[in-house]
Amino acid sequence: MAFLKNGLIFCALFFLSACSSITNYSPSNHIPKDGMITVLPFKNNTDTLFAGLKAKNIMEAILVSKNCSVKISSFDKDRQSDKHGDLYNITTRYYLLGNINEWRYKTGLDAEPAVALNFNIVDRANGKVVYSAVGAKSGWGRESLGSIAQKLMLELVDR
Repeated sequence: MAFLKNGLIFCALFFLSACSSITNYSPSNHIPKDGMITVLPFKNNTDTLFAGLKAKNIMEAILVSKNCSVKISSFDKDRQSDKHGDLYNITTRYYLLGNINEWRYKTGLDAEPAVALNFNIVDRANGKVVYSAVGAKSGWGRESLGSIAQKLMLELVDR
């Protein structure tokens, strides 16, 4: 009987660890709601085309769903460098800068989706970071990459 109980506990822990998530964020701050936020395309540090634009679009929708004022921008390609020349044309109080470090399906039999990203919300007036978050998440073989990215971003914004 004890063997069966230990076996069930092991199986439960195994299945819970299969869909892992690691997050870190600035615990004392919250997403600012006292001004408009412009979400810039995330810098794509992966081999996946347009991962930065996909992350930007998901983040804009999440912030709007959380009652944040968001200026929908029309950047047409990923940022290729750390130069933020487009920031001088932004007329909002905050801007969100991020990086995509993993955006892929892992190789193997099940091809689990995996996403790793970080972002900062910066006050345009003084350049101070008012919110920062970083996270990584992987899912099951039949989950989509977009759904894992959305779940991770929701976790990072909901803190």
